[in-house]
Amino acid sequence: MARRTSTAGHFPARQFTVSGSLAAAVDTATAALVRQGYRVNGSASAPPVVLEYGSLFGELLFGTLNLSILPGTIGKHAFAVVDAVDNGDDTGVVTMAFVTGANASGTVVTAAADTLAALAAAEVLLDAGSPMSAFDLPESSVAHPAGFRRFRASAGR
Repeated sequence: MARRTSTAGHFPARQFTVSGSLAAAVDTATAALVRQGYRVNGSASAPPVVLEYGSLFGELLFGTLNLSILPGTIGKHAFAVVDAVDNGDDTGVVTMAFVTGANASGTVVTAAADTLAALAAAEVLLDAGSPMSAFDLPESSVAHPAGFRRFRASAGR
C-alpha cells in the first residue's frame, strides 16, 4: 500500500512494540490522551479504547460559525483510538491514532511523545515505530479512519 504522507499531519498515528503487559501499555497510551483533554468514550477495559475530544455541540455551534478565537476545546470535536495486538510471545503492538475530527490532531502527536517516554522509562519499549498517518494502517483496523467509521456504525455509536 502506498504511503499517503500528505495526511500524516491531519491523521497522526504511531505504533509501539512493547514487552510485558499489553494492558499496562494500553493504559499508558490512554492516560496520555486523557492528559491532552480526551475522555474515554465507552469502556477502557479492553482494546480498542475510543477517546473523544471536545463536544459535538461545540463543533456544530462554534465550528460552523467559525469562531476559532474561543479558547480550549470549544469548536473542536475529535476521536482517537488506542488499539493493541498481542504477538503471542510476551510482546505486542500498541497503536495510537487520530481517526476523525477537526483542529485537534496535534493532541495525538503530543500524547504519542508522552507515551513513548513513559514506555521507555518503564523499560518495556522494544520499538518506538515512527510517526505515520492513520491512513497508512490497514483499512480493516479500527485505528484507520475508514475502519473507525465502520466500527462506530457496527457498535451503534
